[in-house]
Amino acid sequence: MNEIEILKALVKYNTVGDKENQKILTYIEDYLKSLEFFIEKKEKYLIISIGKEPILGFVGHSDTVNYVEGWSTDPFVVTVKNDNVYGLGVCDMKGGIAAFLQALAEIDLKTLKRGIKVYITYDEEIAFSGIKDILKTHEEFPEYIIS
Repeated sequence: MNEIEILKALVKYNTVGDKENQKILTYIEDYLKSLEFFIEKKEKYLIISIGKEPILGFVGHSDTVNYVEGWSTDPFVVTVKNDNVYGLGVCDMKGGIAAFLQALAEIDLKTLKRGIKVYITYDEEIAFSGIKDILKTHEEFPEYIIS
């Protein structure tokens, strides 16, 4: 599976207003579990990790803004035209999530000296509720975060 295939899977979920948030979280969870990550916490957000003493973290949000009339393609289907990729969330943030999921699949995770954590938040487009919920858990974040 490559990043475009992952992106297609992510874009198909209608996460406007967190509508299909649990479905997209389950997809991401299953993908990372196949790489031997384990769930630390799953509510409206997801914290999943591999290895001990994580030094690196990836953060992404699952929600998207609403789409407006005038789309020439289906907003929930990835369409590639003239080397451009179209779909709701492709630029923010489903494309970023697809990129780091693919990057994690290309790493030999068994050789990690320090672990990696992945955070998927919700409601970033409106009120940042997802990251606020994670902060309430007193989460110890890795030293380096890529978002």
